[in-house]
This record gives sequence, C-alpha cells and structure tokens, in this order.
Amino acid sequence: MKSSLLYKYWSELPESTQQQVAQAAQSPLFNNREDVSQLIDLLISGPPPTKEAAWKVVYKETHPPYHDGKFRHLMSYTLDLIRETMAFLEIRDQDRLVHMQLLQSMKRMGMHTLMDKEITHARTLLEKLTDRSATHFREKVDLEALIFDHNRMLRRERTDHSSQLFDDFGTMVAIISLQQGCTKLAQASFFPSDSTIPYLEETVRLIEEGQFADSPAVTTWYASYQALSEPDNRERFLQLKECIAKHAPLFPEEELRDLYILALNVCIRRINASDKAYIREAFTIYQAGLKAGVFLENGHLSKFTYRNVLNIALALEEWVWAKAYLEEYRPYLPPREQEQIYTYNLATYYFRKQDYDDALTLLRDAKVSETLEQFDVRRMMVRIYYDRNEIQALDSLLDSFDIYLRRHKKGGYHRKMFINMVRIMRSLITPRGDMDQHKQKLLARIEKTEYLAEREWLRSLVAQEGV
Repeated sequence: MKSSLLYKYWSELPESTQQQVAQAAQSPLFNNREDVSQLIDLLISGPPPTKEAAWKVVYKETHPPYHDGKFRHLMSYTLDLIRETMAFLEIRDQDRLVHMQLLQSMKRMGMHTLMDKEITHARTLLEKLTDRSATHFREKVDLEALIFDHNRMLRRERTDHSSQLFDDFGTMVAIISLQQGCTKLAQASFFPSDSTIPYLEETVRLIEEGQFADSPAVTTWYASYQALSEPDNRERFLQLKECIAKHAPLFPEEELRDLYILALNVCIRRINASDKAYIREAFTIYQAGLKAGVFLENGHLSKFTYRNVLNIALALEEWVWAKAYLEEYRPYLPPREQEQIYTYNLATYYFRKQDYDDALTLLRDAKVSETLEQFDVRRMMVRIYYDRNEIQALDSLLDSFDIYLRRHKKGGYHRKMFINMVRIMRSLITPRGDMDQHKQKLLARIEKTEYLAEREWLRSLVAQEGV
C-alpha cells in the first residue's frame, strides 16, 4: 500500500491537514462512506499495512474475502476526499476566493437581485490586499467579468465596468508576459529555446510608451526583464534592486522569491564573468531575502539555498556572519536531513577558514546523501592532507576516492573532473627523477585537461619551487 498514489498523497500532508481530512471524513457534507472514514483512521494510526491487512481492519465486522478491485475503489474514494478537503481548505482560508465562489453560485442559481451587496464586499476584500501580482489582477478580471455579465442579465447600462475589466486584463497579461520572458532569459544557458512569448514584444513597447507607469508590479517585472536582458549593464541591475526594495509588499511570498532569485541570477552571471563586485551584491540580496523570509518554503530552507548563502559569505571572508548564519538557520533545514546538512556545511566553513582539525573531525563523520556532496567531502580532505603534508593519509585517501569514482557512475562531468584530479594528485606526490621535466609535463597536463576539479589549486602546487 505504501507504493499507492493514495499513500503518496497522505505522506506529503502536514499532520494538521491529515487531522482536517479525518474531520471531513466524519462530515456528511464531504463523505457518506463508513469504509472511507475507517481507512483514514487507519492511515492516521501509523504506516499502512498491506492492502489485505487494511481490508480486514476496515471491514472487521463482516470480514468479506479480500477483493482487490473493491479495495482499489475504496482507495480512489479516499483519495478524492483528500483532494476535495485540500481544495476546500485552500479556498476557505482566503475570504476573497470564498466570496468569488459565492457569487458564482448565486449567479448559477439566478439570485441576481441579492448579488449587489456581495459584489461590493468582494471588491472591498480585493482592494484591501497590498498584493498587486498577476494573481491579483486575474482575480479582478474574474470579478469584473462576473459583474459585467450580472449587469447584462439585469439589463443595466454598461458603464465603466468594461473599461476596468480591460485595464485589469491588460495589466495581468503584461505581468505574465514579463514573467515568462524572465524565465526564458534565466534558463537560456540550460534550456535554449526559439519559442516566442505571445504579447511580450507588445508589452515592452507599451511600457516604453508609458502605458503601465502607474503599475508597480509591471514596473518591477520589467526591471527584472531588462536586468536579465543586459546582465553587464549595472544600471539595469540597480534599478531591479531598487524596485524590489520599494515594491516588495505588493507581491505574494512566492512571487517575491522569484524576483530575488532572478536578481541573484544576474549576480551569478557577472561573477562567472569575473566581476567580483557582484559577490557582494549577491550577499546583500541573500541577506535581504533571509530577513524578509522569502527563501523559506513551507517553513523550511532548502539545503541548496543554505549552502549557496554560506559559499557567498565565505567568498567575502565574512567569517563571523557565516558562523552565526549556520546556527541561526539550522532549525529551518528539512528535519530529516537537518544534522547531516548542518555538519557538512559547518565542515566547509572550517575548511575554508583553514581550521583543519575541526574540519577533518566533521568530514570524517559526514553523512551526505548526494553524489556531488560525496565528491566534495573527499575533495576537501585531499586538500587538507596535502596542505598538512600527511602524504600517507593522502595516498590512502586517493586510493579510496579512486575506487569510489570507479564504482559510482553517477555525477556526469563532475565525476570526470574528480577522476582527473585524483590522477594528477597521484602524479604530483609520486617521486620522479627529473623534477623540472616532470613539473612541465604536469603543468601542460593541467592546462589541456578539459574536465578538472581544483584546477587553480593544482596549478599553484605544481608551480611551487621544488615540486
């Protein structure tokens, strides 16, 4: 049963939502099947047994013979209840969506004479929000379209509602077009595409003509599009930073996170182009985003963001800030991996700070799950052993690293980089007769090897006197 779609849904639900599903199962409004309620109780009590064992628990009074088809139907009904409860909770927690559904229901039932008061209420709820994202304007379009149709049904004059409808629709299309344009630019190096984004060219033209000057959401997304279009234009980037800082309250958390990530995308491009000033820019963006809480998803900070922030801070040698950051955001890491993520990143901190004793203690006990993390742990240990002139330990590590790389075929080009690094390190520590000639051959090998981890470090070692 653990492999079923039902259990996959169930296991992803927060405990509070599981309890709400159980409550829904007891309500005739949501469920009229006792066996569905029994199966939900079974799911709450712990890991599910086999389907056959679950059948006996659910139908304990009658004990009919297990029937796979019927049990599959039961799981399907239960999954429908979970989906309906999730949808209900999503709508219930947002008053404006409740009122929009109420208006749709009243319209379907022909309750047109009672709708005016609810329309006023729905408008008030929408305007009270600071949110001016594409979602906001989509909801406004839906409401204005409903009002337009409502007035038509009552044979009222079509006054300014149609004008508002078209304005909101235009703003919504502009924002969505710019968002898609930003996504395409941000992913261009990974997923090149010749596809055309409808309305984007027209949106840009209208913005440049001043059409959306009074829409901060459009202005901010346009700034993002411009910064990504011209990553080497610092003025564009500064305009984006200013827009995000100024208009952040207008965006829901998810959309604001996207804007921060796109600004970081610009920084990364400039850093990769050797513009070191953008390391500091990326650092300030991460600091602002952490303060605003936008990098937390469902209350958790992903291990990738946790590490990216650390690496930027370490590149600037912000040692005190980095250590405090690791401790402050440790509780926000995914609970199941919290300790291993924290340990791995703390080891990185000590390694970069050249506190090798502390780094080695942590690296030897590091339990990392990702292949690239396994590579990285060994990479740091190689550097530590070499820098401390512990050649015997280094020799043993290179052997075990080589075996690991040959046994594990995952890792793509990163695996090739570390295979080549191990081979060059082996050549570096193996005594040779003519050291000058050996040194020149190693330098040439380092330069011509396409995939090579720690290229700069290896070059510096070989270039040292006496190697």
